[in-house]
Amino acid sequence: MFTEKLKLQEGSEYLPSVLSGLMSSVAGFADFCENKISECSKDINALRYNPVSDCKRKFEKYVKTYPKKCYDVLVEFYDANPSLQESINLNIDSNSWVDVGGKILEIDNNDEAYAAFYEKLYEKKYAYRGIQIIDKGDKLKVYFL
Repeated sequence: MFTEKLKLQEGSEYLPSVLSGLMSSVAGFADFCENKISECSKDINALRYNPVSDCKRKFEKYVKTYPKKCYDVLVEFYDANPSLQESINLNIDSNSWVDVGGKILEIDNNDEAYAAFYEKLYEKKYAYRGIQIIDKGDKLKVYFL
């Protein structure tokens, strides 16, 4: 019933970025989360006013550590606010970026592998500040910043 309406499933890799994005874009969501996830109230309050603050990484790390608890908070807010449900779903679509900063990936050093890698960046909605690629002969090392 519920999961058919919400455009995000439990266990989604997008959950951390979606929740942090909803803090400043959906009325009342940050207040609700502050009450339900009191151990993150400082980070949640910062996200409400500055969605690109350092607290975003801390909060998203918490969500990755406790995804079930955080998803349940989203479900409870969604069910309690029928007038905001469309807005929540629209914001979920626009906030479904996955932060891959600090990750390292290795791909084959050929045009096909690079094209597949580039397509994956777009398809998975990877977010990063910069990228460095180092040629290692038959492989490429990709460093996300």
